[in-house]
Amino acid sequence: MKKYILILLAAFVAYACVDTDYNSAFQEYIGINPGDLATEIVETADSVAIPIIFGGETTIPEGLSVTYTITGGSLGETYTLDDNLEASGTLPIAAGKLGETYIVIRGTEDFDVDDNFDLVVTITGVNREGVRLGYPFVTSHTVTVKDDDCAFEFEGPNEGVEMYFDLIDYTEDADVTITHTGGTQYTIEGLGHTMLSDPGFWNETITDSAPTVATIAPGGAITIEPQYLATTLFNGNPSVYNIRGTGLVNYCDGTTTITYDVYYADEGDEVGPGLNGSLAAYVHSVEYMTSELFIATLTPVE
Repeated sequence: MKKYILILLAAFVAYACVDTDYNSAFQEYIGINPGDLATEIVETADSVAIPIIFGGETTIPEGLSVTYTITGGSLGETYTLDDNLEASGTLPIAAGKLGETYIVIRGTEDFDVDDNFDLVVTITGVNREGVRLGYPFVTSHTVTVKDDDCAFEFEGPNEGVEMYFDLIDYTEDADVTITHTGGTQYTIEGLGHTMLSDPGFWNETITDSAPTVATIAPGGAITIEPQYLATTLFNGNPSVYNIRGTGLVNYCDGTTTITYDVYYADEGDEVGPGLNGSLAAYVHSVEYMTSELFIATLTPVE
């Protein structure tokens, strides 16, 4: 009799385990699928989409709302979220679709040398009874946001190369001053002056000039909109020049690179056939330089 009791007990335990496994496999759940999710991003270049998955059904019979929180960092300052999400809130998963939605995290560009920091995304609840949080996935995922800035003060007097004619090995030295005027606005004074006045190149006398206004965005991208640069005299004849360009503050290289053009303010006043007044286009056309624009490479004066 004892033998039969033990057999029945074993059968009951086995059935209970099978039943539990069956329920575990088919119970509805909400979780973060860690899969191949990135665990770190760079503040200026990367993003990561955190997949939040509803499972246990092939489609959702009715809509769900998932609540979440994100801790660490400062939303809007050190990171941003797509779709105007807040650091804590509710995400909808629509009925009739496969149960998947995303929280997309992006680093925020800045000039500052910061410590790396962790963001922890956590699912905190769902508005449907009986839905399990996590298993077979997880309820939270941690992403490290890595700083990519280096300490580099590019303001003040800068020296280096104003332009380089690589095909004839001719260089103009730079004498430039960069001044912060507020927000992302800067002035770059002296850019293009040396080549205009140098007897070895354009050989004109500068009679008037204005500092070049530039926008330097977080991350270092430089934009110089078309604007007045200088008025010159050559053999008693005046000329008015404009400047335009783009560039980059290379924080970790400790240099500022500007790719630019100097051209007659009246672009119909050509310096060569079909060149629209562009000095850079002229220099390129006579095969003095490979580049189609002047390139200045600047470093702060020690």
